[in-house]
Amino acid sequence: MQRIRPAFLIVFLLTSLPAQLWAEVTRPGVIVLEGSTLPFLHQQSLSQIQVFAFHHAALTPIPFQIDARDRRGRWVIKAGPRPSRDDQPGRFDPNDAIIFLRRDMGKRATPAAFPAGGWHEVRLGSHEPPLGFVYIRVGVQAAQSARPGLVRYDPQQDHVYAEGYSVAFDTPLPSHLAFVESPGDLGQNLISHIGVAAEVGFLGGLLNIRRTDKDLHARLYGYTQGPVRLIRRARYWFPLPFGLRARGRIDLIFYPNFVEGTALVKLKIPPRFILADGEVSTYFNFLNFGQARLLQADKPPVGEEQSPRWAALQLPTGQTLLLVMRLEGRLQQLEQRTYFSNAGPPHSGQPSFGFHFSNIARLAAGRYRLSAFGILLETTDPEVIRSTAAFFLSPPPVSVTPIGGAGHE
Repeated sequence: MQRIRPAFLIVFLLTSLPAQLWAEVTRPGVIVLEGSTLPFLHQQSLSQIQVFAFHHAALTPIPFQIDARDRRGRWVIKAGPRPSRDDQPGRFDPNDAIIFLRRDMGKRATPAAFPAGGWHEVRLGSHEPPLGFVYIRVGVQAAQSARPGLVRYDPQQDHVYAEGYSVAFDTPLPSHLAFVESPGDLGQNLISHIGVAAEVGFLGGLLNIRRTDKDLHARLYGYTQGPVRLIRRARYWFPLPFGLRARGRIDLIFYPNFVEGTALVKLKIPPRFILADGEVSTYFNFLNFGQARLLQADKPPVGEEQSPRWAALQLPTGQTLLLVMRLEGRLQQLEQRTYFSNAGPPHSGQPSFGFHFSNIARLAAGRYRLSAFGILLETTDPEVIRSTAAFFLSPPPVSVTPIGGAGHE
């Protein structure tokens, strides 16, 4: 069970990416402020926390949400068949986080913009030049943005509606993906098939287990919906010989213009100790996207073993589908290659686009975080594609400074 779980997690995160594929050209991304870095908010009432940006010479409320983590570090799921529990509901604690979109950040506020009260400045990026600012304070009554929720979930239909896309989960994997002009529209489906093939061998190849998307099962655990994002959690499993299962819990996090799939990988026994190794291939097929072009990450310098962690499909519509894999620790030792075929398998859409992972035997025992992002850019400019991939792979540093305190000019 534990021995093949890393392969399973990679399989599902990548196969879920067709449900999550777009972002604006201008500043796609999300900022997650961990509660441990915000001690001035500890034990404050959630209803009194405010977040502003400096737009048009004034401090303006922006959409944000506060999500909690449980004792295992997982996001708290508030609704659905298997909700989890927040240890301190209604109060901000170190396990909580403030989430807002990069696109809502503003310029640095002038000193005259601040009313009385304890304000803190959040700076994204290095000092020269910063990439944006927001401002946090605790007020008597939290100001609310006039903008409605940016992502909506229909749990009865298992549909997700966002600003520019919609997704339907009629099967364990997304079965419907559409670009839409109006939030709430289901739109016309753009995918024909999602393919998965995972193979793990034990004892030097004496025992081989192969599974595909046809073997995958799922059960919805629940969801959390807020002003900025939707977290959808489900349990997935592959049947194994002797009545066993390879299983895991995956969070799909839907934003208005991109999606993240994330999971914690736990490995108790290094695969090499039992002579185990394996590989994973996963891809999806678009309909009516012939003539698409592939743009891959630059090759690492000579002597570096790390595989490229992103690939982009430049579409004939003038958009670009960007897939980014952010692997922590020794997960980066997995060998990764881009899968691309402009013809597609017989009787399916085109093109086919995905990833292939191998050398699972390189993994050591431990706990790792794996995140997969799907982003749609409204451009095919290679420089924009590369800079966006760099932002998701290595998020810029975030600093928090009290207004008038040390470090604030």
